[in-house]
Amino acid sequence: SHLASAGARAVTRNDAHAAESLLRRAADLLPAGRDRAIALARLGLAYEMLGRFEAAYAVLDDAMSTGGDDAAAFAFFIGVVLRGHVEGAIGPEVEEATRARIDSLETAGSDLTLACGHVTLGLVQFWLGRVGDTLTKGTRALE
Repeated sequence: SHLASAGARAVTRNDAHAAESLLRRAADLLPAGRDRAIALARLGLAYEMLGRFEAAYAVLDDAMSTGGDDAAAFAFFIGVVLRGHVEGAIGPEVEEATRARIDSLETAGSDLTLACGHVTLGLVQFWLGRVGDTLTKGTRALE
């Protein structure tokens, strides 16, 4: 939808208020499925930027439960980043879960979700102090 696309652009330019408004309206109008779940996941990013962490967790949970495997993985990856920023405690189990989610999508995941997964894994590895691995994942995300 045009609202979801405009909301995605607002997230990219860090305009959290516009992103929240556009993506909330898009999610309200879209039928259940992948597009709505991707909009909800991006809405989670907007809520994070606004410091509305409980709302972010809620929309990510909604996206993971209603969007199918690809969109659920996209929301999962955004949730990992949210937890890293909010809770600050990321351990090896998060790296393993992120890697497993990527591996489960390698042949069926969209470019968007796979790129998000590799960037997320790179962030987790950075948070764990493994900068070399981070650079590898960043390169993979660009592929």
